[in-house]
Order: sequence, then C-alpha cells, then structure tokens
Amino acid sequence: MKQKYRPYLGLFILVALAVAHWSVSDAHATVTVPQKIVYNGHLLHSNGLAVTVPHNIRFSLWTTTDYKAGDVTASGAINTATGSYANWSEVHTVRPDPRGYFTVDLGSSVVLPDFSTLSAATLNSLHLQVEVRATGSPDIAYELLDKDASDDTVDRAPLLSVPLAMNADLLDGREWGTAQGNIPVLGTGGFLDTPGTNADFFIVDADDSVGSGSSLGIQFGSTLAKTLSYNQPLARFELNDALHVAGNITASGSVTIENNLVVKGTINGVSIGQEVVEEIILHPFFPGGSYAPDGTDNIGQLRIRNQVASPKNYYGWSSTKDTLQDYTVILAQSVPSDFVRWADNAIEVMYRTTTGSTAAALNNIILFDTADTLVTLSGATTNLANTAWTTASIDLTGSPTFTVNDDFQIAFLLAARDEEEAHLGTVKLRYIRKTGT
Repeated sequence: MKQKYRPYLGLFILVALAVAHWSVSDAHATVTVPQKIVYNGHLLHSNGLAVTVPHNIRFSLWTTTDYKAGDVTASGAINTATGSYANWSEVHTVRPDPRGYFTVDLGSSVVLPDFSTLSAATLNSLHLQVEVRATGSPDIAYELLDKDASDDTVDRAPLLSVPLAMNADLLDGREWGTAQGNIPVLGTGGFLDTPGTNADFFIVDADDSVGSGSSLGIQFGSTLAKTLSYNQPLARFELNDALHVAGNITASGSVTIENNLVVKGTINGVSIGQEVVEEIILHPFFPGGSYAPDGTDNIGQLRIRNQVASPKNYYGWSSTKDTLQDYTVILAQSVPSDFVRWADNAIEVMYRTTTGSTAAALNNIILFDTADTLVTLSGATTNLANTAWTTASIDLTGSPTFTVNDDFQIAFLLAARDEEEAHLGTVKLRYIRKTGT
C-alpha cells in the first residue's frame, strides 16, 4: 500500500456555490467567477525542515475519503477505471520558498469538472487527493499527503464551502421550485419548468405599484403585440384586436357598442343577430372591368364567350404565337357599406384551360386592397390549369386594408400559346355583413 504522510498543509478553496448543498443541475447562470481553485501548501521534510527544491505535486478528485491500493496502477499512474475516481487530475511542478510554502491554481493545466453537471451525490462526496514526489522521480515515487495520519480511513480532504458561499446554493435564501417563496426556472425553449402556478389566481401588479391612471395587461408576442388590458381610468377591459365569441355572453350591466359587434350566440339568452355571409356574384363582362397588357408578350385575342351547357359567360384568351402570351383582366369592386370582414373562402374564381400544361395555358390571380397594397393570398392563385371548369377558393392573410365604399382590385392574368386558350368565368366574393337585432 502506498505510504501515507502528513506534512503541514494549508488549504483554501474559494468556491462560489456551496458544494454540500448543490441539488439543481439544470439551472445555469452566466459564469462570473474564476473556474479555478487556489491551493496553498507548506511542504516539510520528516525532520521538520522546509522542502525548497522542485517537487511534482499531483492533485486528483475522488468520491471517497479512503485511499485504496488499487487507486493507482503498478506504474504509479492514477487508475482512472476505479469507481471512486471523479475524472479529474493534474500535476504541478513547484519550487517552495525558503520556508517551504507554495501556491498553485488547480484547473490551470487541466480544466476542472463542470460541477453543474454532477449529481448531488457526487458533489456531496468530492474529496481532494494530494501526492508529492521529487522532480525527476518516477510516478511510483509519489507519496500520499495524508489528511489524518491517525485515522487510516481518512486520507483525502473533502471539498467544503467557505461561509458566505453556503448562501449561493440559494438566492438570498430562496430555493428553486414551485412552493411559496421559490424561484421558477426557465427550461428548454424559454418555457417555465412547471406548467403554471399552484395558486387559484395569477395577479398582475400584486403590490399595487401601478398608479390608478395607468392600464394593466398582458401582451402576446413582441412583433404581434396583441394585448388584453384593464384601463383603470375608464374602468373596463380592452382588447386591441377582434374578439370572437363562440358561446353565450352574459351581461349584468349595460352593453355599449362603439363599432361593430358580431356574435355567434346570445346575450342574456336573447339572440342579437347572427353572422350573415353575403355573396357578390360577378359574371363576365365584369362591371367596371378593364383590360391591360404589361407591354411584353401580349399578342393574342381576348373575347367574351358563352357556354350553352351549364350556361355561363367567360373570358377567353388565345394566341397563335409559339411563346406564352398574356393579357390581364382587371376587376374593380367597391367595399360594400355593410362590410364587416371577409368570410371563409373570401374569393371564388371559376377557370379553365384547353390544356392541362401550364407551359401552354394558365391563369394567375392577384389582389390589391383599398390602400392599393398587394395582398398575400392563401389557396391556389398561380399557374392554374385544368381542362374542366375548376373553382379556386382563396382566403386573405395578413392585415390588408378594406375601407367601406372604397375600391379594391382583382387582377386576372390569362396566358396561352400555340392556339391554346385560358378561360376566366364567374367570380364570387364572400363577406360578413352587419346585422340588426
């Protein structure tokens, strides 16, 4: 068994967190303390004289206090396969001063373990083993600096806390968790580690620090910026966007409507009007329609035709050119005076082509709102081709502007070549209108 010695040692470990109390390994903060440990030692010969010549000192971490013969190999190296080895060691060459004192920074040559990843059991049992040999001697010459020569089972020094570091396991006395006075922790994705609080109510401005002249609220999304707030001066809740109520509304006081109200259900059990979908059906010729070439590849014929079977009028665009030619039909329409918003499938367009190949014939659809801004559409709107009459059902996305009684435009681009044709039929606009009581 390796010989154990007990020279006079001084050990000062500056640790920011109390090792004996670490229990949360998934809560991390920005590193603000040096990731090294200062070790001060006093090395003496057995006769009490100071050691002043260079020596190698090997430091290692273990989870047991007792040194065992199998902790080192036959060559004197640390046996890393031993179960109690804590996966860190480094060697320093020191030259003590004339009185035998020396100082080293543990972790300066081999990075110390990430203590935040260690289990509570490991943290609570970490011990430092210190061995010394004369510089130039083989590893088998290492001598263990025994912490307590009077106790054969106490060979390594435990890693303990300095007094003020013991509070760092908490935060000003607060523990992590969901109990009263605990600190919640954000997990992966920025979510709270628990789904909510154990209290019956979540209170905004619990300390009443917001003055009576201000509003209190919550916001959804930084860019979206949709809010639910309570306006204290006006004594009312406010939303900064539309409200959809799928069930009943019960009001114990008066109901004041400053703009439009659309309700699916009743107020105090009385129906005040249901959503009504209004349709505007437009047949070619479109009233107020116009026709516009874009200045390039616009050679062909645009005609109004009539279909006898399943009768309908439709625009027909054809070209004898061997490259795709196009022409645009523009539909101008006023926003109805009873308009509230667009319904589902807001725009329905009937189209057809004489070939299924978009290389020979196709239809495209674009929309400009009353602010003359291009509207993003969902549904099939480009490269439309089908030899049978087909309905393109389109919805509007984003936040386009549709001012009552102002005009908006829908542009239909018809393209064809090699005597093929693109056809545009009936257009249907669907919107929610105002309803009375």
